[in-house]
Parts: sequence; structure tokens; C-alpha cells
Amino acid sequence: MNESLRQAQGKKVLFFGIYDPNYSRNAVLMLGFRENGWEVDECRIDPKQVGGLRKYLQLWKEGKKLKGDKFNLIIVAFPGHTVVWLARLLFGKKIIFDMFVSLYNSEVEDRGNGNRMWNYLLDWYSVRLANKVLLDTNEQIKYVSNLVHVTPSKFIRVFVGSTI
Repeated sequence: MNESLRQAQGKKVLFFGIYDPNYSRNAVLMLGFRENGWEVDECRIDPKQVGGLRKYLQLWKEGKKLKGDKFNLIIVAFPGHTVVWLARLLFGKKIIFDMFVSLYNSEVEDRGNGNRMWNYLLDWYSVRLANKVLLDTNEQIKYVSNLVHVTPSKFIRVFVGSTI
């Protein structure tokens, strides 16, 4: 048996949020954990079925059911900018946020849409509440690190389509 698989036995990861499990980024990350011997659980709400503020209340209720479970990692899956705070309240300090993209960069700078301050605050607080943040390139890490004034060591590069 491979040494990394032996070390992973008995480890559990929780994917948390309002994400689509079939979205390629999320599916590949979950598959990577499974292939490396991790037990993968999910706590998610489909925002297409539960809209508005109700999705946060429903996610809170679902998360509370799992609060006593022992997870080695909690991953707030993409898109998760608006629920990192909820994961932190429910599960404490072992939060990994798969940011994947900066909302400020994609909505404000690329598309010229959205409220500058709101998108900046979503990036800022979600990075600060997470223990580690996943992004796909070193340039993204450099950009977000400078944008929200956080050391680059807080980030982990995970290429699109790669498994952990």
C-alpha cells in the first residue's frame, strides 16, 4: 500500500457550501481526496432550489447536524465567498477556502460589473477567515495576496483539473 494512502486512512474531509458538486473544479477536488483514501462528506445547499437568505439558514441547519462529527478538513467549495463565515462559525479554525477566482478581479476589473466595495469585501473577509486558500496559479496568488494584504504563504496553488 502506498505510504500516502496509509496516512490518509481514517481521514475525513467535509465539502461545505452552496456549490455544484458536478462543477469540474469541485468534482476533481472531491475525486482527488477519494482517490487518496479520504472519506468525503458533503454539506451543501443548492441555491437554485433554496434562494435568497433562506439558503444560509438552511445551510446553517444542515451544518449543525454535522457539528459533532470529526473532520480533518473543512473545504468551502467554489463558489464559497459568501459562506466562509458560516463554515468558520460552525466548524472553527480548520477552514480551507477554494477561492478559485477573486470576485473583485472577475466582476469589477474584468467585467466592469458589480459594486467595487462589496466584491472587495467578499474577497477580503473570505481570505482572512480561512486558514488556507486555494487558487490555481502563482499569479492569482500574488494578485489576491496584494489585493487583500495577506502573506502569500496563506495560499496553496492547485492547478485546474489537478487532484490534491
